[in-house]
Amino acid sequence: MEKTESSKVVTTLTLLPYFAWNNRGDGSMMVWFPETEDIQPYINMQLMTHGKFKDIEASYTSASDILSAIADNQTPETSADNHVYKWTSRGEYGKPQWITITLEKATDIQSISVFWYDDNGRVKVPQSWSLEYWNDGKWNDYPVYITDRYNVFKDQFNMVHPGQPLKTEKIRLSMTPQPESAVGIFEINIENDK
Repeated sequence: MEKTESSKVVTTLTLLPYFAWNNRGDGSMMVWFPETEDIQPYINMQLMTHGKFKDIEASYTSASDILSAIADNQTPETSADNHVYKWTSRGEYGKPQWITITLEKATDIQSISVFWYDDNGRVKVPQSWSLEYWNDGKWNDYPVYITDRYNVFKDQFNMVHPGQPLKTEKIRLSMTPQPESAVGIFEINIENDK
């Protein structure tokens, strides 16, 4: 290793591609380093392993987190687990946030559950949250089952069932953060009628 006049470090790096990795599907073998920021969204989407989600959008995503983490099937041990990828709105404190999930196809929804991230600091479970579903070209309130609540319990999935038959290809989750706080999610599970 040697230093150049511009104080950059010059070294030799050998990269070896994987031959096979359990046949995990398109994009699972992406092991090279991105050279430009414009391919980062593609890399983020490749982390998804659900197979149910076609697209995910968010009002905002912290530069230190990954939106597709909400669909990677990685369940943390606690809401403060820092060993699992997550999505947060860190940096937009106190501002309402939303996440829209587009499914691969119109689906009969059986339940939707959220595992919140809470670092016991500036990212906290939300003050409140709600769901909407897309139908007839507009957003409609998710009809929560009579005994269900939009809970914000830590260290577990918070599940809501529809109170009536519901078929949709898009779900929107809206969150109101606690004052001067950001919100965060480890995982969103959408169960369908198989």
